[in-house]
Amino acid sequence: MLSHECDIYQLLHLVMPGASLSLHHLMDMDHYYPESQPMYDIGTQVERALALQSESGGSLKTFVAFDPSRADGLAVVEEALAKGCVGVKFYPPNGYRPLGNGDPVDERNRKLFDLCQGGKIPLFTHCTPAGFESMPGYGRLSDPVAWRLVMKEFPTLRLCLGHAGGAADWTSGDELGPYARTVIDLCESYEQVYCEFGHFEEILEDDSVFVARLAEAIDGGPPPGGYSLADKIMFGSDWHIMAMFESEPGSYRRAFETAFANPSLAPYSDGFFASNAEAYLGTAAP
Repeated sequence: MLSHECDIYQLLHLVMPGASLSLHHLMDMDHYYPESQPMYDIGTQVERALALQSESGGSLKTFVAFDPSRADGLAVVEEALAKGCVGVKFYPPNGYRPLGNGDPVDERNRKLFDLCQGGKIPLFTHCTPAGFESMPGYGRLSDPVAWRLVMKEFPTLRLCLGHAGGAADWTSGDELGPYARTVIDLCESYEQVYCEFGHFEEILEDDSVFVARLAEAIDGGPPPGGYSLADKIMFGSDWHIMAMFESEPGSYRRAFETAFANPSLAPYSDGFFASNAEAYLGTAAP
């Protein structure tokens, strides 16, 4: 995980051949893991990521990380966007909710949401209780229920719920899990809310439960006046962390291709692998 970003990017294209666009989400951990000193501060991270973005010729786009514990967190984001970052990464397991923290965190978060909504800047949030936590249990701060409050206040926010609630909700148990159900509700209720299915290592072994649950969710249709889930789902990898789970390079990508070759999901394959992401990023043709 400490490999040079250029090496990681080159390896990515070996396991994702044919990918026309990759998204890189920065993380700002400086204030949350005091026992570990960051290799680079957030400003240096942005500079290095944008240099790689430029060298990629447009096939790599970078999201800057937002940290509401920084008094200048919004300024960090605005400067990075002005330099060429295309979106913002929001990571609740560091120790904050979208709203409901009290000020100054809520005030700073609202300013970010207002910036993204007004400027139509895509926001990407971690949305599963699993993952890196600055304190045990902080993964629960990613509960998508909190985003209902945000969307009521900022209804045109362009938001992607990363991990779509988490693989466990989609691939285990007797029914769809609560995070996943809330993700579906948000995607179907708001025009610019999306979800992506990154770090679903369970489908490397068996995709049958995932295929059945996603097909059922799509076939259920949106509520009256709502939006189709089929237009909101996106492929995500959480690579190169997922590389540790792959039996061979590219097996994760092929597992999803197999899942979407299933007749129940095949009609939604183009959207899942391409056009829905273009819509989320705002790069789709009018």
